[in-house]
Amino acid sequence: MLDRVVIQMTLWVLWLVRQFISIDRRTYLLLSAGALQPLLAHIGMLRAHAVYLKLRIAARHTTSFLKPKDTWTAMAGNFRGYRS
Repeated sequence: MLDRVVIQMTLWVLWLVRQFISIDRRTYLLLSAGALQPLLAHIGMLRAHAVYLKLRIAARHTTSFLKPKDTWTAMAGNFRGYRS
């Protein structure tokens, strides 16, 4: 949980920096510099990890829907009057 909060705060600060840089097109052009590409790749991985953490929490609430006995074919078989 703490990991998720720290990542969200970091991404928010980076978003503010990006908004500040994007005021001027020439300054925003600096983001395409080769030296910054590893940093931007790391920020992208950080964003992907934040999405993973968010989905992992959301998946806890849907586990009851994903039981093997509740598959679509089993439900369709029971609906037709015979067991699968």
